[in-house]
Amino acid sequence: MSIEARYRGLFAFLMNHKELWFSSILQNWPESRKAFPESWLQWVSTLSQEAQRAFGDEQTVPSIPSDLADFLTLCGSHCVLEQLTEEWSLDILDAQGLNLKKQHEIQRLLPLLKTEAPNIWHAVDIGGGMGHLARLCVKTFGWTFHSIDKDAVLQDKGRWWLKRSRGLDRDKLTFVNADFSNQPLPEVDSLFAQPECLSLGLHTCGGLALNQFQKSLASTLLINFGCCYDKMQLKAEADTEGEKSSDLNQSVVARDLQLPWSQSALFLATRSRKGMTREEFA
Repeated sequence: MSIEARYRGLFAFLMNHKELWFSSILQNWPESRKAFPESWLQWVSTLSQEAQRAFGDEQTVPSIPSDLADFLTLCGSHCVLEQLTEEWSLDILDAQGLNLKKQHEIQRLLPLLKTEAPNIWHAVDIGGGMGHLARLCVKTFGWTFHSIDKDAVLQDKGRWWLKRSRGLDRDKLTFVNADFSNQPLPEVDSLFAQPECLSLGLHTCGGLALNQFQKSLASTLLINFGCCYDKMQLKAEADTEGEKSSDLNQSVVARDLQLPWSQSALFLATRSRKGMTREEFA
């Protein structure tokens, strides 16, 4: 399925259920409960706290109404990325220092890079933190790699891990301490213009994603995974159809369809609370 077809399908799905996500549920309670079938609300109210937590964690809960189960299946179908199904095997040394979330991300991303970036020899990682991804890319692909982050403490920890790594040319990984923004920064901007360069943003919070696109116009390949959408800057419109973002450069198709935006919707898109502890759920 093409990216445009995926977006059009997602747009249709979201607009059919706009009342569920556009406005804040908590801030508009109890008025907001009208958007949900009463049978769903009654079923949830019969669940124990442990069963409610399991349901929120996307686990199978007995006696779930069939129409709710169908709705959740439809939701899930819009979240499947066919390009990210293969998992890269990490040995014990590769996985050192990685939490389970980071391991999952890297195991899914390395096969994609192998397929999509066969001719790359230099890469730049935005918000690279301790450089775990950069280190494993140097080891796996032999690239020259610049890991950019504004947190010098994290980068010092990354250098500690790099010194203890095996099976790679450590000189190929350079940590660059910089605050990545849309402002000109020649020593950073020039990195994206190197021959056969990959621009990589695994966690581009809010408007950082647009900054990456703007900085990467001379790059050979760009891979971006946005996050923290609620940090995007929105400009209020006079009408009630939503808000326009100063942090989003929309495609022609997106501008034509005009998906409405709201701070509540972006917050909801950011806050996946899967895997909550009992204390967090309570």
